[in-house]
Amino acid sequence: MQINHRLNRPRQAQHKTSTMKVSILTIASSAAAIGTLLISTLSTPLKRAPPPVSSLSSAASLDPKTVQLRSAEEGAPGPAAAATFPFRYVTEKRRNCVQAQHIINTSQFIQDLYLKHNIRFFPRNGFLLGIVRHGGFLPNEKVDADMAVVYEDLLRLDGQGGLKINGESTKGNVGDFDIKLNPTQNSWVNWKGIVPGTQERYPFHRVVISRRSFAMTAYADAVYPYHDTAGYFYPRANMAGVNHATQTKDSLRYNEQGGDYRLVDTDERISPSNFKVGDETQVGSFLDTNLHCFMEVPFYFTTIYIPCDSDKILTSQYGENWRQVENRGRGGNSKTETKVLTEEKSQEILASGPRPVCA
Repeated sequence: MQINHRLNRPRQAQHKTSTMKVSILTIASSAAAIGTLLISTLSTPLKRAPPPVSSLSSAASLDPKTVQLRSAEEGAPGPAAAATFPFRYVTEKRRNCVQAQHIINTSQFIQDLYLKHNIRFFPRNGFLLGIVRHGGFLPNEKVDADMAVVYEDLLRLDGQGGLKINGESTKGNVGDFDIKLNPTQNSWVNWKGIVPGTQERYPFHRVVISRRSFAMTAYADAVYPYHDTAGYFYPRANMAGVNHATQTKDSLRYNEQGGDYRLVDTDERISPSNFKVGDETQVGSFLDTNLHCFMEVPFYFTTIYIPCDSDKILTSQYGENWRQVENRGRGGNSKTETKVLTEEKSQEILASGPRPVCA
């Protein structure tokens, strides 16, 4: 999914190489609420016992989280580690680079949903891969800000800001964010919006969040609690004749390399013996994380929040070789089966940094 917004005048960055502080955002227990978001300077996240997995009936009763900033110096976040990613400025056509204001707004959008409204809204799929592996957008694909949002964080907003979640297209707001929740599309092959193991339907899947002060709109897909684990799953939403065939082949290959795509209704890992092109079984990637911890990492000349367990998430979705660069054709065509590049070509792309910034 892409983030779309009307660009303001780009703010010039001071350096072409980013050396950024890294903070940890965790959710810790408290007596007054289910959790507290903490930005900490710890080099490792705080740990706590995971909460029970929420069902459709119980998730709506979760207490809102409160937000606190903590550090060694009067509450301001401090550095936990340093990381460096090179990136370039170019004067080419805009489609070959990313606008500086786009980078700034995307980072601020995610941060404010966390810290002001307790909504875990984070990069997923290729966007997450680009941030972790390259420090920005994937260099060999179009600028595509794939986003995810934790299901319960929006479900608890039911009845607030005019948001009444009823399984139809639902609109409401929180602060200066406008939220629209859409149910699962009937055209998707491997995702029907059915709660695994039951006949209940999730009231929404696709989430559209706009910010009036930024003139910006972001599109995200929900991640849902998975069975009786403390983890989540991300549905494999695809369409026949568009990306169903390529995603099926890619998912099977990634599972052979340590990925974790499953038939979510039966909790079986997919394989050629139980899943093939044309099957309409619900499929999702199992995320072995409770999403209670997020960290601030380099994103070009600024930073962005991602899950602390991003390595586990990427392994689930792309197999153990996710650090190796692959190619989905020109611009990351969803109809093109992913091809593994040679080690030499992969290293060349890694050395070039993320997609360049428009000068």
